[in-house]
Amino acid sequence: MADENTGFKSRHEKVAKKIIDMIDNGGASFIDAVLTYCEQTGITPEEISGIVKGDPKLLQGVTDEAISNNMLIGVVREDTLGDFFD
Repeated sequence: MADENTGFKSRHEKVAKKIIDMIDNGGASFIDAVLTYCEQTGITPEEISGIVKGDPKLLQGVTDEAISNNMLIGVVREDTLGDFFD
């Protein structure tokens, strides 16, 4: 059983590395890199969410971009006037 989990983790790490390489070497944004990987491999965004959640760099990058682009409901960017109106 431990070997199966190790293989699963290893596959997730390889996918995360490929996505991070797209960001570092190709200049893609985090969200674009994840969606491009999905498109290239036929994986749905829902299926890849576990990989993103399991990699701190990917999770932080996607979260930061989503917040910057106002893509998360109920989250206010720190550099907006949201606090001014509270």
